[in-house]
Amino acid sequence: MFSIVAFILIFYQFTASCEGLAGKIRTSIRVESGVENKLNSGLFSSSSHKIELRLAATETSKFAENSYFSKWLTKSKYPEALDTQELKNYQNSQYFGKIQIGTPPKEFIVIFDTGSSSVWIPSVECKQKGCEPHNKYDPTVSSSFVPFKDNLETYIQYGTGSCVLKYGKESLSIGKLKIENQPFGMAIEESTSPFADLPFDGLVGLGFPDKNNRRMNIQTIVDNIKEQKILNRNLFGVYISRDPSTPGSISFGAADPDYTVREDKVTWHKLTGSHYWEIKIKDIMINGESTEYCSTGCKAAIDTGSSVSTVPSSFMEKLTDYMPMESNCNSYLSAPRITYIIEDINGKQVEMHMDPQDYVIDEGVSSYINTFSYYWGPQEHYCSIGYIPLDIPPPRGPLFVLGNNFIRKYYSIFDRDNMSVGFTLAKHGKYGPLFLSFSSDSNAELNYHNKTIITVLIVLMILLM
Repeated sequence: MFSIVAFILIFYQFTASCEGLAGKIRTSIRVESGVENKLNSGLFSSSSHKIELRLAATETSKFAENSYFSKWLTKSKYPEALDTQELKNYQNSQYFGKIQIGTPPKEFIVIFDTGSSSVWIPSVECKQKGCEPHNKYDPTVSSSFVPFKDNLETYIQYGTGSCVLKYGKESLSIGKLKIENQPFGMAIEESTSPFADLPFDGLVGLGFPDKNNRRMNIQTIVDNIKEQKILNRNLFGVYISRDPSTPGSISFGAADPDYTVREDKVTWHKLTGSHYWEIKIKDIMINGESTEYCSTGCKAAIDTGSSVSTVPSSFMEKLTDYMPMESNCNSYLSAPRITYIIEDINGKQVEMHMDPQDYVIDEGVSSYINTFSYYWGPQEHYCSIGYIPLDIPPPRGPLFVLGNNFIRKYYSIFDRDNMSVGFTLAKHGKYGPLFLSFSSDSNAELNYHNKTIITVLIVLMILLM
């Protein structure tokens, strides 16, 4: 009798325990669903404030002799990177958009950069050659310009390049989105190198305030939008096209459904802090096998201002065990799948895949002239991988930077209100080149067709002999 009573008591305790556990699970699921529902509510809209992002029509030969731009742009955002790092030049894969500043508005071509926080454009005060090719801002002809009271100026030095910025506030428009009293820098000095050859006028930082911004009380665009309550949701979505002839897009206030495969498949990831668009990486796999590189934790910055992605040099050594840094394009047909395991807002691990067609870049015909292929067929194309080594020491590093090759694969949503980023597969055309190509060299195409015609004529002559 005693054993029966004991069994009944144990059974009821076990049942109560199970019901309590089930209740906790149901509560957890409701909380997770509630967070995701909040983030996804009203997320997509085709009528959002948006502008096109276009690939720069640059003269690649101008940049082939140096990599000032890539070094300057990347290292100005990650200044603690070691000076010994050499960054390959990818100027011809930078995307730019248009903004208007002042009253009446004047148009400028800029990079939209989530890896930095400042807004700057050239000033009419700049008489140096670095400013000559660019559109310039004149505060004397704008009725909405407000100078900083203390005539604040900053000097930026990087390598052989330097510029001096004077600050003020102005009305700034991105498409139909208008932001009043936006602090911005006017470049009153720009060195010839690298600025004279850069295919853009200035930069619009969409990141969080850096040390200089906070010290000088310079408000960023994303914070200004939040304070002025211009948008119902303070977020923006970025789409980068695979096809150089097709524009990308940046939309404010909502994500654009025209550029996503499925609106219901957005994964959300909390930022690691309040200073950068950075998220946690739990692991990185190569061909499905863990590299165990992130066993103690890794961070990744989502950076629209970086053409390629960066990895610590020690991780680059792992990558080059599987493929060369640069080689004949045929060498990359069996390049590995790289998978980032990223923790979402619910603590679940999400796999984000990068296949060869996502990160291998077709640089075009090699400069090496093969006599046989020159006369008898198309020359072999030369490819490189869209990863470069960059060592950023603690406390911010080691850091992975997921640049435009990652954003091209995954439409990226930057949510300032909820301090999160969202990813979903980007929509691209069904047909196109196997690897990414940013070359628009019509002469190269013409030479290719001319050589093909010559080949056919020679074959016909041999047959008729």
